[in-house]
Amino acid sequence: MKKENADCRIALLAHDVRSLWNVGSFFRTSDAFRVERIYLSGYTGCRPTQGISSGIHHLHRRRA
Repeated sequence: MKKENADCRIALLAHDVRSLWNVGSFFRTSDAFRVERIYLSGYTGCRPTQGISSGIHHLHRRRA
């Protein structure tokens, strides 16, 4: 079994990712791979508050 390399640091740059679903996927995947930092740039969407994002998510489920 290989020993974990504590010196390995990963950063993710998300540039012009318009879909909030994809941005959320970056955060979940980054958590799984222990990404140290995520940089959002360009037209990348971000949620203004957690309540707004959660409300939209539940509304989308009811329509489908």
